[in-house]
Amino acid sequence: MDAPPDLFAGYPDVGAQKMDEDYDLTDLQGLLNFLRDANILLIRGQYLKKLLDKGRAWPRRQELEQEALAAGGSSTEFFIDGHTMSKMPVPSDWTKEGGCPFVAISHCWEAREHPDPSRHQLRLIVQQILNLGSPTLPKSWLMRRSLPQDYYFFIDFMSLYQYERSTDEQNRSFQAAMRNMQVIYCHEWTQTWRIESLAPETEAEAASTRLEIWDDAKKKMPVMRLSLMSRLTANRTPYRRRGWCAAELQWSKARSDSEKTQIIDNADVMPKYGREAPMPPNIFEARVAAEELVFTHRGDAKPVLDLQAKIFNKKAQVTEVLFLQDLPQEELKVLAAAIPLYPRLKRLELRHCEFEAGDSRPLLEALFDSSVQELHIEDCENLLPFLETWSRLIEERSSSCGEACRGPASISLRKNNITDSGAQIIIQALRRSSFCMQVRLEENLQEATLKSLRLANAILAIKFQQKDKIDLSQAGLGDSDTKALAEVLKSNSTIAEINLDDNKIGDSGAQALAEVFMVHPSIMRISLNTNEMGLVGAQALARAIELNPSIKSVELSDSQIGDHGRTMKLAHAISAIKFREGVEVDLTCAGLGDSDAQALAEAIKMGSAIESIDLGSNQIGDVGAQGLAEAFKASPSLHTLRLRKNRVGDMGAQSILQAIQDSDSFKQAFLEGNQIQENTMKDLELANQISNIKFMEEVQIANVTINIKTVRVLTLSCMRLDDSHAEVLAEAIKVSSSIEEVDLSSNHIGSVGARTLAEALKVTSSVRKIDLSSNYIGDPGGQALAEAVKASPSLQWIDLTFNKMNDKGVKAVSDAIRDSPSEKKALLKGNVIQEAATKALEVAEVIWQIRFRTAPAAVCLRSMRLEDPDAKALAEAVKMKSSVRKIDLRFNQIGDAGAQALAEAIKIAASIESIDLEYNEIGDVGAQALAEATKSSSSLTWIKLRRNKIGDVGAQALAEVIEARSSITEVDLEGNKIGDLGAQALAEVFKVHPSIRRIKLDRNEFGLAGAEALARAIEMNPSIRSVELSDYHVGNQVLKLAHAISAIKFNEGVEVKLSRASLGDADARALAEAIKMGSAIKRIDLGSNHIGDVGAQALAEAIKMGSAIEWIDLGFNQIGDVGASALAEAAAVSSSLWIMDLGGNRIGDAGAEAFAAVIKMSSSIHRVELGHNEIGDVGAQALARAFHLSSSKFLTLDLRGNNIYDAVAKALEAAASNLPRLKSISCTPTRSMLLEQQREQRLEQQREQRPLGGAAISWAPYKPPWLHISAACTNVRDKGFLTVDLAAMGDNMSCSTHCAPNCISRQPPGHDVLEDPPRKSVGRTYPVADPVDLQLNWQTIAVRHAWRKAAEMGDTGIGRPEEGRPLRAAEPVKANAAEADDAPGRGIDVVKI
Repeated sequence: MDAPPDLFAGYPDVGAQKMDEDYDLTDLQGLLNFLRDANILLIRGQYLKKLLDKGRAWPRRQELEQEALAAGGSSTEFFIDGHTMSKMPVPSDWTKEGGCPFVAISHCWEAREHPDPSRHQLRLIVQQILNLGSPTLPKSWLMRRSLPQDYYFFIDFMSLYQYERSTDEQNRSFQAAMRNMQVIYCHEWTQTWRIESLAPETEAEAASTRLEIWDDAKKKMPVMRLSLMSRLTANRTPYRRRGWCAAELQWSKARSDSEKTQIIDNADVMPKYGREAPMPPNIFEARVAAEELVFTHRGDAKPVLDLQAKIFNKKAQVTEVLFLQDLPQEELKVLAAAIPLYPRLKRLELRHCEFEAGDSRPLLEALFDSSVQELHIEDCENLLPFLETWSRLIEERSSSCGEACRGPASISLRKNNITDSGAQIIIQALRRSSFCMQVRLEENLQEATLKSLRLANAILAIKFQQKDKIDLSQAGLGDSDTKALAEVLKSNSTIAEINLDDNKIGDSGAQALAEVFMVHPSIMRISLNTNEMGLVGAQALARAIELNPSIKSVELSDSQIGDHGRTMKLAHAISAIKFREGVEVDLTCAGLGDSDAQALAEAIKMGSAIESIDLGSNQIGDVGAQGLAEAFKASPSLHTLRLRKNRVGDMGAQSILQAIQDSDSFKQAFLEGNQIQENTMKDLELANQISNIKFMEEVQIANVTINIKTVRVLTLSCMRLDDSHAEVLAEAIKVSSSIEEVDLSSNHIGSVGARTLAEALKVTSSVRKIDLSSNYIGDPGGQALAEAVKASPSLQWIDLTFNKMNDKGVKAVSDAIRDSPSEKKALLKGNVIQEAATKALEVAEVIWQIRFRTAPAAVCLRSMRLEDPDAKALAEAVKMKSSVRKIDLRFNQIGDAGAQALAEAIKIAASIESIDLEYNEIGDVGAQALAEATKSSSSLTWIKLRRNKIGDVGAQALAEVIEARSSITEVDLEGNKIGDLGAQALAEVFKVHPSIRRIKLDRNEFGLAGAEALARAIEMNPSIRSVELSDYHVGNQVLKLAHAISAIKFNEGVEVKLSRASLGDADARALAEAIKMGSAIKRIDLGSNHIGDVGAQALAEAIKMGSAIEWIDLGFNQIGDVGASALAEAAAVSSSLWIMDLGGNRIGDAGAEAFAAVIKMSSSIHRVELGHNEIGDVGAQALARAFHLSSSKFLTLDLRGNNIYDAVAKALEAAASNLPRLKSISCTPTRSMLLEQQREQRLEQQREQRPLGGAAISWAPYKPPWLHISAACTNVRDKGFLTVDLAAMGDNMSCSTHCAPNCISRQPPGHDVLEDPPRKSVGRTYPVADPVDLQLNWQTIAVRHAWRKAAEMGDTGIGRPEEGRPLRAAEPVKANAAEADDAPGRGIDVVKI
């Protein structure tokens, strides 16, 4: 960014402004905060491509926002604003080294009115985007679609509000951005693209190009206008002479990575070394003065210098890693001046810099005096002058400065084409150095030179005691190199391990090392494998080992010790055994025999320090093994004996096995690859494991080593472990105090292994859980484990599912769970387990949970086949807890003993509120005990005892409880054995109980006497709402009646429902008496009973006295005319009665006439149901006349199902059709009326179905057999249908009641038979005229004759078609009616019989 002239740029006076916000220049959140506070737009690279494609120049920010708004879509297609950026969460999966999409453009304003009128800078930016491709954005932003994959540019003309800013917000945003503009250029999460070149001057282009500029010539109405580029006020000052461009460059150089500041002008004119180093403020100030920088404002120079110094110092104070590349020699000098200003700089990387010319001494001196610990120089040419200067400086500093200014401790010079001459300079410098440093020269030198450098680095590290391990394997060291190394080792006291494998060290080198090792205080391990030393060198090393007790191991394998190597190795081992502590002896492949083994055994007996000896791949037999076994047993320190691949047999193996078993310390021996039987090897492996467990607290199972001292969960599932492994684990469990859980599921452990594990579980006090599912334990193993469950103080959970156990093993475990003094849980599914055993195990778990853990508030053990012992155990558990409130024990087998135990628990546990004992086997004794407990318990609110075996004695005891508890509202003793005495005892209590509401005594053994006692209680106690008995109980109707009477007496109901209660006249009289006493009853339902005239008369008297009765239902009783007359008289008297239902009784004409009189004079009666009685025409006529004369406006009369015939029925129908809207008569149509209606309906359907063309023959509806057929043939045209009389079918044809089933008088198929048809008079039978008709039924005869008539008459007779419709030819008549009925396509459109 370069500032335009003041008139158009409107820059604030930066000298008068202060940075009002200290933004973090290393944290991404600091950058986002700045973008938000200054409301800066970042322009998308895609939008810049579109501008170039359309030949457009950059718009001002004001016009850019208007363009985005006019586009209608998302503004992110053009830019992203600071507020949106600040809302995005800082991604954790992104680092600033991974790719930076935020780019600040540093460029020149080429004209006062527009920075890039010729689009030169736009073309360079787009070309750079195409060259680089898309940047790397964090996955979290891409997945949330917060930020599209693109570059985002800060270009001042589009990112900041330009002149003229018309709102306060525009001015605030611009000033906030200018106060902290350095943030966008020096932040670690941005990069800077510089455009230093100016657009080429082309007169033709300048004369023809037009672009929009801001025109405020008219102050009152400034506008955007088109202007020729040639008319713009050009500014051709070079980039390097512009003050603000120089400031932006200095801010950008302050980043820790110079790669983030790059020039994007034409690459052909770019210099080889074109980047710049961070410039100290004093140098920048000098350059500003020397180069006469041009600023937009004259006073801008001083603020720019101050701001550059502030930014440089701020970045330098926090920078720890500085990466610079492409620096020319002059910039290296600038870097040398800048390094002292970085107090925390730890790592400096210089890539592709100009070291080949110039003096490197200033830079090296700065590095030696700085805090830099690591220096990386890579991909540079001709470093030889630099290395020479470095070497001289080391020599000077080594003699004068000492450790105070020693320079970087680590120098990496990879990929610099350093030759051997340069490497030798480095090596010599390291050898002369008085302070420690390490130099790496990978990808530079030949292999030999690199090995020399390794030695030099190692000597320097040993000299300054910087390491405790030195690795010089494969370094090509000879005797001279080894002597030089030995000389340095003399003054070292920190080296503990040295690796000199695969070198060329001979006897003289080994002797030099041996002299050092004899007295070295810290050396412990020496590796000299694969060297060239012989017996002399080996003997010298052996003497060193004998004299230096700190040396623990010396490896000399594959050396050229020669034929005497075996003796040398043995002597070395014997000497080490005698005098060293903790020595590990390796004599593999040493050619040792039995005599050597015996000599070695004698040394072992005398020594007290040897810990391990490896004699693998030798020729030791049983004699040598026996000698070693004695030494193995006698030595207190030797714990590991390896004799793999020897000649040891069973005798020698048994000796070693006995030594391990008899030892009081840890011992283990490995004899694989010998001549030993399999059983002996297994015993030896087991002995190793047991010893390992006892003394080392480790166990190895299936190649898995487990530290039983610290392991808490031992998981060994699905590893094919057998009984031998189980024995090892059992020993581990016995010893370990940390193992809490053991998983041995899905293995091959049998009963033997289960027994050993059971013994271990009895002893251990730590194992809480063991999983033995999916093994082969069986009943013996299950019984052994059951004993362990009883005896183990810690075991809480055991899984024995799928173990091929039968009842014995399962029962043993279940009993152990039940009898254990602590909480236990066992899983036994997948075995041969009966349902009872499974439920017993679940019950035991619940009981022990109540006893030993926090008991639940509700205990549910329903349907668990509990017996008295289980109930007793549960009762004992409940006694100990005060949290149990509800107990559900329904559907079990608890008897009196269990009930007594539970009763004692209720007395003791004051928290029990309810107990459900339904569907058990509790008798009188248990009921008495529970009754006593209920009396004494203050918390028990209900107890359920239905479906038990409680008799009269138990019921009497419970009655006493009910009497004592005035709060009881419900008694449910259904399904017991209570007789009349028990029911009577309960009834006496119910008579006076104040709160009883509901009583259930169904399915007991009391009879009518008990029911009557309960009925008396109901009648006397108004609080009882229901006493439930089954419908078939002998006392059910008594109780129903008692309920009704009670409700009526105490005015507690407005409706009496006693339908289907089997009530007779006596019951009706009792009910009538109660109705007389009550005043609230409104509806009475007595339908479907056995009430006759006597009961009806009693009810009639009650209706006369009842002032509130509105509705009474006496339908389907046995009431006749006498009772109906009484009820009619009561209806006439009552002023409240609206509806009376007497349908389905035996009322005749006399009763109907009585009701006719009532209807005529009463205005309150609204509905009278008299259907399905025995009323005839006389009664119906009387009712019809009364209906017409009734003064009631709301009257419905139902006479359906009576003996009313055509004349009266039609009269009633006519009367009903003329009634007012709210009055109606319901009368069942007679059969003739129904048939007429059916005939009309069929005719109407036939008319609707008649086709438009062709002949149509339709038959009249079926005439029932009780309607006689005329003797003459009458063919009548009726509404377009052909009616054929059946008499025309044959000569003198008639019918008799004794004719055949297919006679013409029979009911035709498809027609419903009406009930009780009137009898047809008996006729006579005559033969038919046509013999063919003898074989046909009557329907076929009818069709046949009809077709014959139609064919004879043609157009003039029956069946004449309509005008213009020809008659279709007749077809032969089918032999049955079914085929004739379904012949619409054969000349007959509709045929109905």
